[in-house]
Amino acid sequence: MTGAAGTALCVVCEEYADGGKFPRLVGAVAQMDEIVGLLEGLGYEARKVGGGNPSADAFRVESEEWSEGWVATGDAKPALVIWSGHGVRVDGQTRLVLSDLKPADDPGQWKARVTRHGVTADDLVSEAVGSGAEHVLVIIDTCYAGGGAVPALGLALGRWEEESAPPGHAKWLGFLASCQSHETSDGSGPLLAALTKVLKEGPAGDEYRSAWSAHNALVSGPDLLGAIATRWEGEGQTPVPATLGEWRPAFPNPLHSPEAPARLVEHLVQAARGVGHREEGWFFTGRTGVLGRIVEWLDEDAPGLFLVTGPAGCGKSAVLGRIATLADPEQRARAVASGALRDGDPDPGVRAERTLAAVHLRDLTPLQAAERLARALGLPRPRSTDDFRAEVRELSPQPVLVMDGLDEVPAEHTQSVIEELVFPLSRSVPVLLGSRERAFRNKLEDNETLVQALARHIGAGVTTVDLEEEPHTREDIGEYVRRRCEAAGMAEGPAGETGAAIAERASDVGGGFLFARLVTSTVLARAASGEDGSLLTELPDSIDAAFENELRAVPARERDDGTVLPSAAWDLLSALAWAVGQGMPAGGVWEAVAGALGGGVEYDETDVDWALSTFGRYIVEDAEEGQAVYRLYHREFVAHLMNREGPDGGDADEVVLRTLVDLLKRQGRAGDWSGVDPYVTRGLVQHAVRCGGAGMEVLRAVASWDEGIGLPYLAEGSNELSLVLSKSGLPDEALDYSCEAVCLYKELSKVSPAAHRSELAGSLDNFANRLATIGDRQGALAPAHEAVNLYRTLAEQHPATFTPNLAGSLNNLANRLADTGDHQGALQATYEAAHINRTLAKQNPATFSPNLAISLNNLAIRLANSGDHHGALKTAHEATNLYRTLAEQHPATFTPDLAACLHNLANHLGETGDRQGALAPAHEAVHITRALAEQHPATFISSLAASLDNLAIRL
Repeated sequence: MTGAAGTALCVVCEEYADGGKFPRLVGAVAQMDEIVGLLEGLGYEARKVGGGNPSADAFRVESEEWSEGWVATGDAKPALVIWSGHGVRVDGQTRLVLSDLKPADDPGQWKARVTRHGVTADDLVSEAVGSGAEHVLVIIDTCYAGGGAVPALGLALGRWEEESAPPGHAKWLGFLASCQSHETSDGSGPLLAALTKVLKEGPAGDEYRSAWSAHNALVSGPDLLGAIATRWEGEGQTPVPATLGEWRPAFPNPLHSPEAPARLVEHLVQAARGVGHREEGWFFTGRTGVLGRIVEWLDEDAPGLFLVTGPAGCGKSAVLGRIATLADPEQRARAVASGALRDGDPDPGVRAERTLAAVHLRDLTPLQAAERLARALGLPRPRSTDDFRAEVRELSPQPVLVMDGLDEVPAEHTQSVIEELVFPLSRSVPVLLGSRERAFRNKLEDNETLVQALARHIGAGVTTVDLEEEPHTREDIGEYVRRRCEAAGMAEGPAGETGAAIAERASDVGGGFLFARLVTSTVLARAASGEDGSLLTELPDSIDAAFENELRAVPARERDDGTVLPSAAWDLLSALAWAVGQGMPAGGVWEAVAGALGGGVEYDETDVDWALSTFGRYIVEDAEEGQAVYRLYHREFVAHLMNREGPDGGDADEVVLRTLVDLLKRQGRAGDWSGVDPYVTRGLVQHAVRCGGAGMEVLRAVASWDEGIGLPYLAEGSNELSLVLSKSGLPDEALDYSCEAVCLYKELSKVSPAAHRSELAGSLDNFANRLATIGDRQGALAPAHEAVNLYRTLAEQHPATFTPNLAGSLNNLANRLADTGDHQGALQATYEAAHINRTLAKQNPATFSPNLAISLNNLAIRLANSGDHHGALKTAHEATNLYRTLAEQHPATFTPDLAACLHNLANHLGETGDRQGALAPAHEAVHITRALAEQHPATFISSLAASLDNLAIRL
């Protein structure tokens, strides 16, 4: 195999032995050289036959070598055949002329020579199909080239009937000629000129084409043909395209950029523009007080945090987007040209390149957010958030970081984003943050304001603005609506009335600018349709209702052939609401899921592009595994669409899952899933777990269809669902699925012991915990022991990967042993875990210090249970000191652990007779736990009761 992305056979004939009949094609070799260079830049192995101007013998030798070489090393990757030169029609056939064709006076002899020396399209297709490439595109830029189309397709069809693609794979042939069979070419190479532009810049035009996203590593053959058509500038001749077979994305995308960020900065820009459906113009208005304060804060050029907060839809993104837009030279130019920067508007001014980075945080982990900010600042990709912070500290001048949507970060990552990015970065550089206040609730102490709490945590200047409390909000909303209406052609009087009415309703329902934006779009759509009656009747009374009206207001999807798809908006957007990971890809998955949710509608890529163009303000484009993927960014919109029932009242999540399985079986085959869209394979378990027991039934059916590949998915799903059920307070159901996971992994390990050993070990630890939860403490011992033995073997074979798992499994075993009263056995296991974690923490403190703290706390308890109270006290002091350091660095994560450790320390001091010394940690534990219980009573009220009991004993 070769690492090339594809192969290309390039033939160019500029000069001919028979110069009288075939004049020189000036510039043809240079044109092909440029194409070869572009192809090589895209990862192709490009071969220019004979170095240019090849003889018939050279062509036959090299084309054969090319075909045979690729079938041996190309791994079925795509093949291009590109020909530039002269072509002739002889005996009703188009033949491509090679440079060494000699002249002949006798017409019959000349035809015989052309027949012997000339090459047909069949010859090119034969070599290309013989190369083993599953996707082939033949491009011929000669006179009469179109005459080879039908024979070429016929040859490929015959070959494929004899040797079809394996299930799950697709074969496709594309043929593109510069002119029809009776036409001559102008000799300038118009087809290759169009190809060159596509290889440089992609398709022409302003339309959004999802296939050509910078996030897509590959495009399909039809995408290439369509793009070349947009670049065609030839006159007097008609290109001839022809295709055969089933296409898949296979050809390298010249626009692909692995480092392209998610289109989240664009989301900020769009939010600042406030542009509705098919409207142009910049309508951002008001908020001058907030914007003025931000501009003054930026002018200070000092580290600190400026938090813009407020409820959903109040315009946080618009404010941040306004700053990001006006600070960026390109976006600022567009804004100024559109009249968006008016006299007296607060203006941050243009910032130097790479000194402002903006990111929308929704659904990102701390590291993903750091990676995107680093990319915008021109920094290397960070390995950790620590690396990113270190790089930022070294920048001069210091950058401004704009982070929007902190409250839309997954719950399990919110505090990490705050403690690894927001707080520490604010100590080094100016950070402009948009978020609802709820993200910071657990940072507040008694009688402390938000500003005081943030200043205490950051140690730098903090400014906060709550947009809900800003004066003139209703007036700002009314002015925003009025400007949009006037820009759409509404008279000044009605526009003002509309603005006042919508602003009043937005204030009444608490919907803010988001509500106003949606309702304004609906009103303008009704006005454009000529609807009778008042446009302001029956204004919606919630954001949900406004979303629904917005979808209804958009004209139904109508294809070029007149087909109307009335539910396209709901179906296509609902599909994205169910997306997992970074989003759902087009080109098959999105269309299929939307169609299933619509009850069997068949959507295609043009429908997806319509949705993206029409509803792009609600959609984020991102990348995952070389694919462009799409997701909705308004959580309110996601929740609204997820509440829709599936067809015939069924559960929509199950419809989505079953559609993915249908795609799996259509694109793959039992034993080979290589042709399956990556989204299906990476998201299958997550979609199934979301469906609960019904999802597991679907995975069981997949495993029955393909046991070899499907069984691991079922095992993973069972284990994951067990964890979900356990967290949901369903211990018996959790045990059942955990037991199933263990059985499945054991079955898999019999077939391939090494492949699933780590998954089996993890499932055994989970199984032991589930047994302990229901009270079967004795039964939990065997799986806990087995898990340790497996991890010990894995750690010996792969110490860097599995030594931490061994330590965790030993801690788990110690807990299970202690549950049965075997304190000596628990002590031995805990000693080993602590020793391992101490070694790991010395090597990598940031990663393994928390694990060491857990082990030390456990070890102190085990020592005390074994009667070594002085040894327990020493270890408890070490654990407490370590937790105190961790809580200072990451208070949200480790403050509860510090409280528990202080509780234990008080016990150990009491057990050694130091009753006076036990009071201080007992008091501190109560103080910390009381604060936690006030913030999260359901979680910490029992811990507070225990701490108070302990303190009472000490007193």
